[in-house]
Amino acid sequence: MPPALVLSADQQALVAAYARTVAGLGTGPERLWGAKAFCARVGQPDDWIRLTVAEQCALPQRVRTFVAWLLVTGRLRASADYLAAAPHLIGRVAAHQHPALHATFTQTACTLGFTPESARRQWAAVVRVAALHQVTPDQATAEMLQVGRAELEAAVARHRPGRAQEATKALHGAQATLFHLGVVDTAPAKGARSAAVARSARRHRHAGGGRGACLAHR
Repeated sequence: MPPALVLSADQQALVAAYARTVAGLGTGPERLWGAKAFCARVGQPDDWIRLTVAEQCALPQRVRTFVAWLLVTGRLRASADYLAAAPHLIGRVAAHQHPALHATFTQTACTLGFTPESARRQWAAVVRVAALHQVTPDQATAEMLQVGRAELEAAVARHRPGRAQEATKALHGAQATLFHLGVVDTAPAKGARSAAVARSARRHRHAGGGRGACLAHR
């Protein structure tokens, strides 16, 4: 049996907080291993920032899941390069951490006429912008979206050539959804907002079909 990982008092408190928030997913040793391994291998959240993007992405998946939790709870700030290059975990982790907001966001996006897949991409985009500014998704502002969009588009172009347009579309749609939720007070460009309103009107003319489809994809 491998020796137990030795953690400081601060690290033990961090692991305990993680254990409480992931209780719904099970808190066995295999799930908490990622948090403990992060503390033993990396140290404190501030130490993770000093790693290169390649080193951050090379951490085991369970450790990166813990990193995603640190990000979506506002305990850690990520670079645009990491958010563009890392495998996609952060949206799913944020949905578990903020279930009410995720459900409302998804339903609002679908009510506006976006597809469930588009709503999923929008949610992930909002979560990335929030992580870029070290805030939780419900604290994102229109200014953060604008700044984050520029930084993330550039990072996606570097790490995932050909996907920049997809990132732009997700962030543009996300601002429309957040505006209708009342999270941000600035609507997106007129063209995007008009398209969203038109989609919403079409949905309302088709008695509830969009709502059922949206609920089915939560």
